[in-house]
Amino acid sequence: MAQPTRFLWKNQEKQQASVIAENLRAFKVARSQFEVVISDAFHYLSKASKKRIVFDIIFIDPPYRSHLGSKTLAVLAKNPLLPEGGLVLNEFEKGEDLIIPAQFNLEKEKNYGDTSIIICTKREGKR
Repeated sequence: MAQPTRFLWKNQEKQQASVIAENLRAFKVARSQFEVVISDAFHYLSKASKKRIVFDIIFIDPPYRSHLGSKTLAVLAKNPLLPEGGLVLNEFEKGEDLIIPAQFNLEKEKNYGDTSIIICTKREGKR
């Protein structure tokens, strides 16, 4: 299986970001292949959009009951951060109303205890 050419982890907590970087190094991921960003997610997504950065896969795991999953999906729907067919994995609290914009196809939804995970793909021709 081909390895991704680049990983990016966004985390606002410096200590957690440090642990993520340590774990990537422990798995022998070359430093040139990852970046750990300590920033507000929406600030970072705005900057990435302006720089025309495109991600193949985006994993969203906001705090439960924050409704930030829906807000993040809305931002991703309005900005060219994913190519057609790009994947979004969103973890959220089971029972939370998650709004999936028309720009995404819901591919799969699974529940694990109090956690739900959805996998969406970016629709062709939808911006």
